[in-house]
Amino acid sequence: ALAAFAPLLGLKQQTAGKVSLVARVTGTLDRPVANVRVAMREARIGGVHLSRVDAEGVQVAEGRLNLGRVTVAGDQVNGFLSGHVPFRWRPLGVPRDEPIQLMVSLPRYDLATLAALAGEGAGDKALALAPKQSSATPVMEAVRSATGQVEAELAVTGTLDNPNMNGRVVLHEAAIHPAMLEHGFSDIN
Repeated sequence: ALAAFAPLLGLKQQTAGKVSLVARVTGTLDRPVANVRVAMREARIGGVHLSRVDAEGVQVAEGRLNLGRVTVAGDQVNGFLSGHVPFRWRPLGVPRDEPIQLMVSLPRYDLATLAALAGEGAGDKALALAPKQSSATPVMEAVRSATGQVEAELAVTGTLDNPNMNGRVVLHEAAIHPAMLEHGFSDIN
């Protein structure tokens, strides 16, 4: 069950779903190398539903979790993820304060779900993957509501607690209502 892996992945909110994990571990006890394939089905992380997550070519070695190519498909989120994050065998998990390097590709994405992935201020959909004080937090606090579709190609560096994002974002038929304004903006393309 996905809930058993939540602490290892740094997930603090409620999780559910099925996980299939196949690993081949080589090396020594001091320097293990794990080649892993992960498949998740009908996962729910906080308020976000993912019908499937497939991770091929994942390798854990030399203090790093290399993601290979991760494909995500769900009701609100579809995309790809690659890159690496730090990994420790003792204590087992992903350190939140060490350098990351990720590439995120979202071909079409529900903009309203952004609040669920941005963390604070997102109510029951908030994901603990997002840091409590990330660069996305002030933006999400400044936005009362957002709808429409977004495409994105992002490079994420920094740390999990302090990510830096750089890339291309395209909005389609979007509407954004800033918290400080009485009326929002619509028909943004």
